[in-house]
Amino acid sequence: MSAPRRRDYRAAIPPAQVLGLALWSADTLGPGDIADPAALGAPQLDRDASRAYSLHLANLSAGGMNLRIASRRIDAARASAFAGRRFLARLILADDEEALALLLLAEVRRAQAAQGGVELALEFIARGRFVRASRSLHLFPLRGRGVDRLAALVNRAHAEAQAARAVPAGAAAWYETLA
Repeated sequence: MSAPRRRDYRAAIPPAQVLGLALWSADTLGPGDIADPAALGAPQLDRDASRAYSLHLANLSAGGMNLRIASRRIDAARASAFAGRRFLARLILADDEEALALLLLAEVRRAQAAQGGVELALEFIARGRFVRASRSLHLFPLRGRGVDRLAALVNRAHAEAQAARAVPAGAAAWYETLA
């Protein structure tokens, strides 16, 4: 049995830590491509854009994320329309001292109907960086490695969750009374 890779660790991220989450359709983009940021326009899905749906980050790893889109407009039959699609995802997370802002090209690996919407499993395939000299967005391939700063954030969240499960309920009060 092989040791788990860093991209195998997933962690639930508290909603308060998700400062921004937006998706643009990017079916024509791939790793190595160059895009004009002005051509992207407004995101098709944004956490704060509409009351017609809600976007929730279910969990995160260095190599992907699970999203839940709750909507009255998406029924079970339309969930399969997401399979294989690509999205440019802007993800802004609160991290220790400064926010972690990422622009990632993600591909839907699994789409399934969920009560009141759809659940998507996305794999990160490229990281977007704005290059000022060319005034364009370059998509650098991740080649299955994942994102380093995201791995660190997920590993901290995973360790905190493990530590919280290791202490039995009420144990803190019991230890305090011994002192």
